[in-house]
Amino acid sequence: WFKAITQAALASSGARGIQLVGTTMLKAAETAAAGRRTNLAPEQIAQLERGGQIYNELCFACHGTDAMGTPKPELATTMAPALAGAARVTGHRDYITKVVLNGLIGAVDGKTYADMMIPMGNHDDQWIADVTSYVRNSFGNNAGFVSTADVARVRAATAGRTAIWTLPELTA
Repeated sequence: WFKAITQAALASSGARGIQLVGTTMLKAAETAAAGRRTNLAPEQIAQLERGGQIYNELCFACHGTDAMGTPKPELATTMAPALAGAARVTGHRDYITKVVLNGLIGAVDGKTYADMMIPMGNHDDQWIADVTSYVRNSFGNNAGFVSTADVARVRAATAGRTAIWTLPELTA
């Protein structure tokens, strides 16, 4: 339904901004779909579709439609680190789960970013499992899925944490 709504918005408006955002979102969805594994169960496909919708509505703004980071030319960097091909994303599933739950600030891969990853822990476990699984299995990434049980476990283990993560804390 994401594709149908986006195409309807494109057809009903000639506004340049709507055309740009709509076509960008459709292209990102097609690119991500093209790189997915083909041996997935129907539940996994549904999870990736939900995660893709979340990514294309929210995450792309900082991480880019190609997950390489949205360029920030005035600072000669990107708004956020690349997620495509990132070992920290495809490594242990707890890393990305912790980052989505509590956010991330500071240097990543030797680059410092002016912005931070804001905590998304206010979302339910399914939402977090969907978007993290999507990122771990799109943009050329090929990693295991994150389940709602994984998210619940990490959420419980970090329940007392109020601070945003730094990379050294996550990799310790």
